[in-house]
Amino acid sequence: MMKKINGKNLAAAIMMSMAFSFTCAANAPEAAPVVPENAPAVAAEVAVPETAPVAIAPEVTTPEAPVSEAAPKPVAKEVAAPVAATTVAVQVEVKQPVVQEQKEVNAKGIVNWEKGEKADVEAIGVGLPPENAGQRGTALARRAAIVDAYRILAETVQGVQIDSETILQDLVVVDDSVKAKVNALVKGAHVVDEGVNEDGSYYVRMSIPMFGKEKSVAAVALPEVAKNVVPEPLPKVTETVLPKAEVKEIKKVKYTGVVVDADNMGLEATFAPVIYDTNGRVVYGLANLDKDKAISEGMVGYANVIQDATNGNRAGDNPLVVKAVAVKGGKNSVNPVNVVVSVEDADKILLANENTQMLNAAAVVFVK
Repeated sequence: MMKKINGKNLAAAIMMSMAFSFTCAANAPEAAPVVPENAPAVAAEVAVPETAPVAIAPEVTTPEAPVSEAAPKPVAKEVAAPVAATTVAVQVEVKQPVVQEQKEVNAKGIVNWEKGEKADVEAIGVGLPPENAGQRGTALARRAAIVDAYRILAETVQGVQIDSETILQDLVVVDDSVKAKVNALVKGAHVVDEGVNEDGSYYVRMSIPMFGKEKSVAAVALPEVAKNVVPEPLPKVTETVLPKAEVKEIKKVKYTGVVVDADNMGLEATFAPVIYDTNGRVVYGLANLDKDKAISEGMVGYANVIQDATNGNRAGDNPLVVKAVAVKGGKNSVNPVNVVVSVEDADKILLANENTQMLNAAAVVFVK
């Protein structure tokens, strides 16, 4: 049986129905979303902790952080070390060549044979001032330079060639008196120049005369060599292959000396050289010359070029010039200190000497 509902009761019923619907909706559980058939499997994999554990992230990132933070420190050290080393290397490269060059220049003394009667032995000694020496630094450096020059002079003097067989050191080794004379000679060396180098070192140039009756290298060496030399007169020309007219002309001309040109033959200087001819005849040597003259003036002069030998010095203004055919040593040596001329030129020298006595005056020059 149906109950009749009026308009008022209908409205009330609708309102009650709506309220009930809202209450049920609020209290109802959430409905599952509508997804494709295979979606639940994917959703389950994402939600499962085993496939994406939160603890893994710290394990991966934690060791990386210290590496990135510590890396700059070793890099900074590696960069700093080469910079310091480069600075030191530059300082060495700038200073070392200067010192090395000075040692090379001053390592050996010089024998100035070309000075003739004023020939000498020179040496340059170098001394460095001690660190923090103050005003005494220069004086101490000068003293060191003198000692250095003494050392170089002693080495150079003992290496001087006395004749084809002997150097001065040979005499020093076997005779203590000669050694004492050489030491005194070195200690008596003269200072000819001195001063301060650009690098702060001090240099002293010292000299010992080669010739002179006293306090010279010749005064020490030649008497020892002359002990075994028997004086002989110069040979006479009794026969010659020279034309008579040329012989007459040679005797007529007033030659002031003789120049033997041995240029580019490797001739070495010595106190007591000999002029030979190709037959082995001795034309001029220590046996033919006064010993005192050889000590005070030397037996021959030396020149590097022919022009210096013929410019009016030792051989005079009108020398007889001959060409050497060879240079040679002595009986027991190969030291090229002696000259060899042709037999014809040897005759010319001896014939000219009969007229002017140029060999007796030691007016002889070798070009080497």
